[in-house]
Amino acid sequence: MGWRGGCLIALTAEDDRYAYARRAALRVALEESLPLILYDVDAASLLTEPLPSAWSAEGSGEQFGDRLTAEQLHRLGRSPLARQVEEAESDGVEAYGWLPTSHGPDPLAEYAFEQKARAIVVPAEREEVDPLSAMLVGTLHPIDRLEDEVAARILVAHPDGALERR
Repeated sequence: MGWRGGCLIALTAEDDRYAYARRAALRVALEESLPLILYDVDAASLLTEPLPSAWSAEGSGEQFGDRLTAEQLHRLGRSPLARQVEEAESDGVEAYGWLPTSHGPDPLAEYAFEQKARAIVVPAEREEVDPLSAMLVGTLHPIDRLEDEVAARILVAHPDGALERR
């Protein structure tokens, strides 16, 4: 696996409402020969952790790394995300998923730094959020905040397939 040299992170959701952004990210991953990490923006929950913790069961916290394979996602009960990973793999891209534990641009920026992300693809509809969602993510303009916090290129995907560099 050559992923230590960088990767591409794309925001996605298990209901695939950002399919256009995922497809745009897939194009970039193919063009730039980068592994693709599908970052599930809906994974974080106030009630449960998306991944087993050290408290869940003996050794369960160590069985998952910082990139989740389709098989691991299926085992975690995240089959919709696993299918998105499998689809990217069938198109010739090394692909993984990730289940963040917190909402907003800060956890994404931290993860992007840890993964040495070269680019992050975000759906255009995530450029601004409503006031209620802003309370959850900490800002009305998550992409602006993300842009301030990461060295990676921020690419905004539009439903028509266009990609805009921020």
